[in-house]
Amino acid sequence: MAVAVVLDPRYKLQCVNWGCMRIYGQHSVEYELEFSMVKDALRRLYEAYEFSHSSSSKAIPTTNASNAANEASDHFMMDFDSFSMEQSSVAIKSKIDMYYEEPLIPRGTNLDILSYWRTCSVRYPILAKIAKDVLVVLVSTVASESTFSTGSRVLDCYRTNMDPQMEMLCGSVMKLKVGNNDDTPHTLPELEQFDENASSNIV
Repeated sequence: MAVAVVLDPRYKLQCVNWGCMRIYGQHSVEYELEFSMVKDALRRLYEAYEFSHSSSSKAIPTTNASNAANEASDHFMMDFDSFSMEQSSVAIKSKIDMYYEEPLIPRGTNLDILSYWRTCSVRYPILAKIAKDVLVVLVSTVASESTFSTGSRVLDCYRTNMDPQMEMLCGSVMKLKVGNNDDTPHTLPELEQFDENASSNIV
């Protein structure tokens, strides 16, 4: 949740910093611990995304007759690989820090965060991928027509029908609640009248 707040350009780390300060107090150990945990979480997430991005973009090596020469050049270039990894870690810091250092968008702005990250994907490609995955989370299984409809609720037959086993379970629970009272419906007309009364009470 805190990572999602950091990825909102209206809040970033300042909001997390403010929240931790209000909860734990500015100079407390808990404040330092929580605040550093959020920063480390985003940095580790960034490193994981960059690793998966770089490994997926690598070309598949082709086999040829000069395998020995390739092994020799690979051995020679291992030093370059370690140097490259060090440089990429510096780049990670600078990219995240560049995002942090940009001024906050005013909080009252009507901002579509996903559109914002779509436009920022050229400057911050890895952060944009993280934002897309973190911020686009399904929070409901209700049909979108129902959620965004200004009219009445849209329900299909699968959402309105009750499974036979569930119907039997509800009936047995109702029977347990009613117990052995004399007014328990026994015949079909009595049962229909009972259902009618129950549904009218609900409405």
